[in-house]
Amino acid sequence: MADSLILRSPARSLAHFFWAQGGRSGSVTRKTFENGATFAGLATALAGGLLLLLVGVDWLPQPWGLRGYLVIVVGSSSFYGFGCFHIWPNDDPKPGEHSWFWFAHQYWLNALGCATGWACVFLLLKKYVDDSGASAFSGGDILVAAVAFLGLIGHLPLMVTGFAVAIREIAKKMLEKLV
Repeated sequence: MADSLILRSPARSLAHFFWAQGGRSGSVTRKTFENGATFAGLATALAGGLLLLLVGVDWLPQPWGLRGYLVIVVGSSSFYGFGCFHIWPNDDPKPGEHSWFWFAHQYWLNALGCATGWACVFLLLKKYVDDSGASAFSGGDILVAAVAFLGLIGHLPLMVTGFAVAIREIAKKMLEKLV
């Protein structure tokens, strides 16, 4: 097996390693990789929560609060990024249905959706907690809160891609009427 990896390009070898269909000892299936990365993300997010808790009870200095928050962001983004096929029932593609580029895009899209949600939470916390209440509530805050909510529960990528598809379908219908 080591000889066959040397003859391949590094990207192809990596893709073959992670998306092998099993059968050989040492090969990792896509599902095994996803489950491991999802679990590692959840464990990382919980570790970040523990850091925040330790800062809250003054067992760690305040600068660790931002570090704990970032650990939560990375962990939960990994959880939703690699666990994206477990969110929706019957959403897991069949073997050979998509390329590994498609899978990488799905992981990235879902991780980015979660990170966007956490970034929106950070903006709201900065505005209303750190500012000693001097900021007035605005309509834009509702939009930021909605994006935060959708990102944190793993639905932001679906909403964004659904919105893009809807715009494409509306444009197609408008073009059909013009032509």
